[in-house]
Amino acid sequence: MSRTKSTIKDRQREKMLSQSKEQLVDTVFQLQDEVKQYEETLLQKTEEFEKLSKKYEELQKGITPVVLQSRKLSWVGRIVYALTTIDRPMQSSEIVDFIEKYDKTAFKNATDKSKYLSSFLGNAQKFERIRQYKLKGIRGHFYALPQWFDEDGNLKREYKEKEPIV
Repeated sequence: MSRTKSTIKDRQREKMLSQSKEQLVDTVFQLQDEVKQYEETLLQKTEEFEKLSKKYEELQKGITPVVLQSRKLSWVGRIVYALTTIDRPMQSSEIVDFIEKYDKTAFKNATDKSKYLSSFLGNAQKFERIRQYKLKGIRGHFYALPQWFDEDGNLKREYKEKEPIV
């Protein structure tokens, strides 16, 4: 492969040496114009990237508010806070991600974060702070707040629409 590249470069060099001064100057000017066009394109793409990154940051601020006192909350409180903030049924792995995002030390002693959280999920269910339910075709359980269910024990329509589509 390198042999082919070297022969192509040799051919280009020979071709350039065979050109007159005027042709070489024209080639240099063309190359300078190409470089200017690439620089302009790069500047445009950089500006677009900065605008999109600002927009993304604004959207992130709107989706998840900053948890100031997450370390002072109990584990059941953290679970309820995550469900309330996201405002949709969540699996344990999603709850782990949410808690970990704002409290880096929450799972420092845990080898398996979902298993570590499962006992706290059980306590939250025991004290009827959350409810667990199963979706057909999706592995694992979902957790939701009790007020998201109707009298028959079914998830209300507005929260049913927020469930993931598989």
